[in-house]
Amino acid sequence: MKRNELEKIYQRQGCRDYHLRDAQDLMAIHQVDFTAVKGYTELTDENKVLYCAFIVNYWNAYGLDTRMTMIPKGIYSVEDQEFNFEYIDPYDEEKMPLT
Repeated sequence: MKRNELEKIYQRQGCRDYHLRDAQDLMAIHQVDFTAVKGYTELTDENKVLYCAFIVNYWNAYGLDTRMTMIPKGIYSVEDQEFNFEYIDPYDEEKMPLT
């Protein structure tokens, strides 16, 4: 597909500014079924709503030329991740690592 063809599709869909309004625009314009990607069925209902908003925003972050080549592969969610960090004051000579 050429860029001018894609622009016409956006205009017919009512997206005159070439921005997707919702996931239905993504499907109608790019034929991308974001619910068919790997991992979607494992998401909670809340995460599915977040993912829907995310993918529209993600698509809108790119220009039309890039959007023509984008293909979503999967979505994964990490519920909790515990990180342990220790703050070391760079001015505390006792705790500074030796170099």
